[in-house]
Amino acid sequence: MQLVIVGGFPRAGTRQFTDLLNQHDDIALQGEIHRPVFQAMSKMFRLADEHHAGTRTAKSYSGRRQMAALEIYRLMSKSNAQPKEFDYSMGFLGFKQPLIERDWKPIRRIFQPDHEDCHFFCCIRNMYDNYLSLHSAFDWDTLRYKAAIGAGIEGLQRMMADPFFKVHPLPLDDYIGSGQKGDWARRHLFDPLGISAGPDWYDGCVERTRNRNKTPPDQRKEAMDPADIEALLEARELTEAFEWMEQTFSLDLLGKLRAARAAV
Repeated sequence: MQLVIVGGFPRAGTRQFTDLLNQHDDIALQGEIHRPVFQAMSKMFRLADEHHAGTRTAKSYSGRRQMAALEIYRLMSKSNAQPKEFDYSMGFLGFKQPLIERDWKPIRRIFQPDHEDCHFFCCIRNMYDNYLSLHSAFDWDTLRYKAAIGAGIEGLQRMMADPFFKVHPLPLDDYIGSGQKGDWARRHLFDPLGISAGPDWYDGCVERTRNRNKTPPDQRKEAMDPADIEALLEARELTEAFEWMEQTFSLDLLGKLRAARAAV
């Protein structure tokens, strides 16, 4: 069984891409967990590992540790309903959590002892639409955006330097603009996992998956405030982080924001 995590920017397709992956019979990904709970899990496993190390219980503990980590996450998830059960005969288990890359060290602490590596799908969106969606849906301001997204990109840089993480970018803008979403899903979601199916299956996968987190029309703001545009573009550390992502993944993440400033 391999570990799969969907993270990256909030409001950048984490739910939609997770739903697409969950269409496959050999994949089961859970929803989110509160961040402080996840961090507490890391501390708990550190303590458990220390107390079992070198004792007569070490072997039996090692055998059930992987299941314990995933089950704790499953049962502590923020789901409104009873979380679906994991089938440990499946090939890929894991979860989604926006900005989980901020907690790349806890991920390693909890899961590395039981897994050779981690498939990390990083959801990415251009800054203009990403901020506008977060501002519309959750009333984020520029200060919160700079702090959260900046920390997420810093964590992603650390993950890409760590051989435990196999990072796969998922650019939402590219998916939205794709005329062949089934083929896009195949190339970006299933090929990295070594999963293959017929073309019709990928098209059906997209047709069966709706965007459950789309901002309601009555909440969505039509355009960014010029002051917010300026504040984000003047945040040098953040724009440099986005420029790093542009170069790393061959994406245009700042062009729309810069064009909006030029049009003011």
